[in-house]
Amino acid sequence: MPELLLGADEAGQITDAAAAVARHYDIAVLDPKIMDWLRLGGVMCGVYGGKAIAVYQRKSMASANVSRETFGQAQEQAANGLSSQAQPVPVNVAPYGSGAVN
Repeated sequence: MPELLLGADEAGQITDAAAAVARHYDIAVLDPKIMDWLRLGGVMCGVYGGKAIAVYQRKSMASANVSRETFGQAQEQAANGLSSQAQPVPVNVAPYGSGAVN
């Protein structure tokens, strides 16, 4: 979603505001290695999350188009008297309790 991408100025404003709020709280500082792993995970979620959504939407649209094509072909075949679906087969059913097996 390109509308949600931040410019450098906007990202700086958010960072400054978050730092200002953090000054008011006694926050235990995490190990820098842990902070780097968390930052990497956040960036990867941000980068690949958007891409994963785009792939999902593309596949959903392709699937919907195939379904529309198949439905259109079935309608055309039905109009021409050519059904692609199996025709019902009559089955003889013995009354319940008669002991007959079909």
